[in-house]
Amino acid sequence: MIRIAICDDEKHMSDHIRAMASDFFRKKNREIHFRIFLSGEELLSYDGQIDILFLDIQMKGMDGLETARKLREGQFRGFLIFITVLKEMVFQSFEVQAYDYLVKPVDEKQFGKTMERLFASMQNNNEDSLLVQKG
Repeated sequence: MIRIAICDDEKHMSDHIRAMASDFFRKKNREIHFRIFLSGEELLSYDGQIDILFLDIQMKGMDGLETARKLREGQFRGFLIFITVLKEMVFQSFEVQAYDYLVKPVDEKQFGKTMERLFASMQNNNEDSLLVQKG
């Protein structure tokens, strides 16, 4: 099962992301579970596992970048995708190892491209591999 969290203070945006992600993983025949958070503080208080996190940058209270920093300082090693209207924050997203950066309103075609890449990365992470170095 893939555990997906969406953290956005706008309910309609969380619903939109949830619908697109549900559609994507249904087509991949993968079981998913969603968790919705309305603030960074609420997300940080959650102690369950998250595989994919969709995180808004501009929120009331703690912003998404600060939330991501705190998550990365902790044990969060999942895929982080920022979803925001703030195009100018893209370079700061690299500081917290963001997987991608989608600009609102999120285009379904762009979302699909991101999810295809992410799904391939998830498949590669689950494969057993052995690195042999010679010399």
